[in-house]
Amino acid sequence: MKHLLMILVAFFLCLPVAAQDKEKRLSKDFKSLKALAEKGDAEAQNKLGDRYYHGQGVEKDLAEAVKWYRKAAEQELALGQANLGWMYENGQGVEKDFKEAVKWYRKSAEQGNAYGQANLGDMYR
Repeated sequence: MKHLLMILVAFFLCLPVAAQDKEKRLSKDFKSLKALAEKGDAEAQNKLGDRYYHGQGVEKDLAEAVKWYRKAAEQELALGQANLGWMYENGQGVEKDFKEAVKWYRKSAEQGNAYGQANLGDMYR
């Protein structure tokens, strides 16, 4: 029992350090990711959109998420197209626009992206 208590105390003392380490790592990863995205890497652009959407390593900013999803989508990245469709369908960072959502979901679905296909089906349902 005494050993278990010592282990629990050590664990809880390490939590703040682990959280700080994670934040530093996310910040560093964010800088690297942004540099790649700015060079035109579509997958990095989509991931950067995710970071802004979820507020991971950066302040949550839906308009900025849309900007990066659009860059990826315009380079024909199927997941970027599906993500941009989602933003239009739900009015996240842009005005809600079902026609635009269907347009981007269709582009994604035509490339075989399951997320785009499922959301396109939902839009027609």
